[in-house]
Amino acid sequence: MLEKRRIQQDECAVTSVIIALLLFGLIITSLVTIQTVYVPRWVEQDEGLYMHEVADSFAELKHAIDIQTISQDKIPVSTPITLGVEVHSFLTSTRSYGSLWLLSDDFTITLSNDTVQFSYILGTIKYKSTNNYYVNQQYILEAGGLIINQSQGNIMSSDPSRILNSGDFEIAFTFINISDLGDKTSISGYGIYSLQTNYSDTSSQNMVDVDSIFVNTNYPNAWHLFLNNTFQDLGYSYSTDFTITVTDSSVTVEIDPGTFVDISVDIVKIYTQISPGWVR
Repeated sequence: MLEKRRIQQDECAVTSVIIALLLFGLIITSLVTIQTVYVPRWVEQDEGLYMHEVADSFAELKHAIDIQTISQDKIPVSTPITLGVEVHSFLTSTRSYGSLWLLSDDFTITLSNDTVQFSYILGTIKYKSTNNYYVNQQYILEAGGLIINQSQGNIMSSDPSRILNSGDFEIAFTFINISDLGDKTSISGYGIYSLQTNYSDTSSQNMVDVDSIFVNTNYPNAWHLFLNNTFQDLGYSYSTDFTITVTDSSVTVEIDPGTFVDISVDIVKIYTQISPGWVR
């Protein structure tokens, strides 16, 4: 009888150990599943929301510069830029970083006719994300246009200023030249930072009977679409009135000799400064 009780006790002990091991394995499996499946989804969702904040910030930045260009008011305007975020969950804490640059002489556009050539070398603003799961994106303010660049390609989400059939000119462009002010021209980290802009001056040039427009850029697809739409909006036909050649770093518009296009260009200098302070 005593032996039978011992056997029953041993069986109960073994059963308890097995149950404990099964529960422990279930907990580990659940934690691994959460860590490898759900946490990445949560972090990706948070990073997606953060990238929407960046998009809104650059839309506000372009709006501020457009208003300063129109009003020519030299009062500085500060625009907050979200560099990155710290993503929290009960299992992990990760950070998504962002980098911001003020790039001098980063973009060139050249207009030519039979007798003269005008080249405009402009500064730009560039933002680049460093996400853990969400697709990385770049936002670039180039010549007044807002470009979105990612692995699939680049597009002009907001065009540079242009007026068609303006007085004596078929096209009147207004291009923004970002001129850095101060020693700090780049910043990286996470959190919210400020970019200060203010209007400086405007210079203007006119060219009649333009033969070609050459753009040196890191985002040729965006400029190809913009220039193609510009000429087609004027009523010109591709291959008949103009052609466009695209390379990895340039876009060239060749205008047919029988097509007469007069262009005016305003170059607006915008002083830009990364506000002093610490970045996390």
